[in-house]
Amino acid sequence: LHYKRPAFWVIAVCVLGSAVLAVCFLTNPKTKLDTQIDTRLSEYLNACVTEHNNGKFAGGAYKYGSFDFLGAEKKQDSTVVYGFAFYSEYDYDFDKKTPVLTSGAENPVVITVKEENGGFATVSYWEPQEGENYTKDIRSKFPKSLQDAVFSEPSEKSEKNRELSDKSA
Repeated sequence: LHYKRPAFWVIAVCVLGSAVLAVCFLTNPKTKLDTQIDTRLSEYLNACVTEHNNGKFAGGAYKYGSFDFLGAEKKQDSTVVYGFAFYSEYDYDFDKKTPVLTSGAENPVVITVKEENGGFATVSYWEPQEGENYTKDIRSKFPKSLQDAVFSEPSEKSEKNRELSDKSA
């Protein structure tokens, strides 16, 4: 008998299989973003925005910070939350009986928090640089699935904050 072992085909299949396996190990798995956060975390993020921006502006008597949630990723011991931070400072016009906007800001932000002692602690608070690096910063920090939302029209919450600002002007 003249039986030939299929060495070429066995080696070819092994090399191809190894290449496919290597590509699978080298790519990052697609991360699933959470689409909701609990009320405690939402309240903490609102306070976090107020605390982070307090003292950076003209100094109105009343300070208001809010966070508009886009998505979140759970990491090993922390949660990375993506969204918009809205911050306003107001004085009160007693003659007109209305709040008067003195200053404020609206930015996409990435806030990393961890649960600690029954509450939350801020690990990091990130904002994009202004100017020519703005777009590059957002593309490097926000997941692709959220980038369109960051660059699109303002959210309902943003519109409500603008309405409040317009009423006070």
